[in-house]
Formats: sequence, C-alpha cells, structure tokens
Amino acid sequence: MKRLMLFCLLFFLVLLPRTSFAYSSNICPSGGSSTCTESEVGPFMQGISEGCGNLGDCSLTDIMIVFINVGNYVVGIIGAVVLLMYVIGGFYWLASAGRKEWVDKGKKYMTISTAGLLIVMFSYLAIQALRSALQTGDVVTTTYTACTGIETAGAACDENAKCDVTGYYCEYK
Repeated sequence: MKRLMLFCLLFFLVLLPRTSFAYSSNICPSGGSSTCTESEVGPFMQGISEGCGNLGDCSLTDIMIVFINVGNYVVGIIGAVVLLMYVIGGFYWLASAGRKEWVDKGKKYMTISTAGLLIVMFSYLAIQALRSALQTGDVVTTTYTACTGIETAGAACDENAKCDVTGYYCEYK
C-alpha cells in the first residue's frame, strides 16, 4: 500500500505537466527591467529573473544569484561581529591598567578578530571569484573604465553601470 501511495505521489508531482500548476504571482511587475528588485522580492532574491519571481521558472543563474546574495549577507554579518570583537579586545587592553590577565585577554580577542577578518576577506574574494567563474567562465574580474569624455560613452564603469551618453557620469541600471 505504501509503494502505491508513493508511486501516486510521484506521478502527480513529477509526471503531470508543469502548466497545470502554473500560477503567476506577479511579484515582479514588468517595469522595463527583466530582473526583480529588492523591494519586490527581498534582499536574498534581488536580481532574479521575472520568470523566476512570478512563475517559479528559475534557472541555474537565478539560483546562483540567490546563493551569492545569501553569501554576501553572511559575510557582512560576520564582518560586523569581527568589528565588535576588535572593540571588545581594545576595551580590555585599554582598561587593563597593567593587569596581565586583561592584557592577555585583549590580545586574545585581537588575534581571534584578525583571524576572523582574514577569513571574511578571503570568503568574500571566493564568492566574487565563484560568481565571476559561473557568469563568464573566467576567474579574472572585469576591469572598469573611468568616465572621462565622449569616447567612454557606454563603457562599463562599475558593476551594473555604464558611462552615460556624455561619457562623464556613471549611470546605474
């Protein structure tokens, strides 16, 4: 009996056409861009395609964007904790008034914080390298142009940004 129920469940979930379950949530209204904004889907899903946001028709790129957003968020939280540990270590060191145990405690906080900072920096670098490798197939990051005149109009000047038509201002999408 259990096998029959499992087979029926798998049949209904896997073998039925996907269109029978189609539902457009219209979370990401067509506002001219093909990606969802943070105000529409939240910080973790910012940048996913409209198809993924509205219909759940997500590609590998959409899943990668979510993992990168979560990774950047976690790295930011860890960075804030590292800063707090530096402050606590500095407080112990400054308030020690010559007590060896407080000086040692402050040094321990600073040492652990420095190790944490290195981990955060290298993890951020790894996230960016992974993103670049998955998007372009190359680990080398993109070089950007400074907007210096009409000859730089339309050139990439930052991530998701290009020099405007005059070539003097960097416009973000």
